[in-house]
Amino acid sequence: MPSDIEIAQAAKMQRVAKIAQDRLGIADEHLEPYGHYKAKVSLEYLDTLKNRPDGKLILVTAISPRRRARARRPPRSVSATRSTTSARGR
Repeated sequence: MPSDIEIAQAAKMQRVAKIAQDRLGIADEHLEPYGHYKAKVSLEYLDTLKNRPDGKLILVTAISPRRRARARRPPRSVSATRSTTSARGR
């Protein structure tokens, strides 16, 4: 069985604009890109989803390891996003 790092290294990243369009139906004008692999969805687009049921909350956390000599504790990143798949009726 491959390790976590082997699985991560074998994965092929896809551009967020392509996933947003193909899987969620979100057009490019509703995205604010931060590079090729992450983006924010415009508030105007979210307002169009008000009459739909809420999606699921997805929490993503990451810890970047560092040597103890450089930092007392590793920096942490926490991100919360709302899934729009159920908002589109899928």
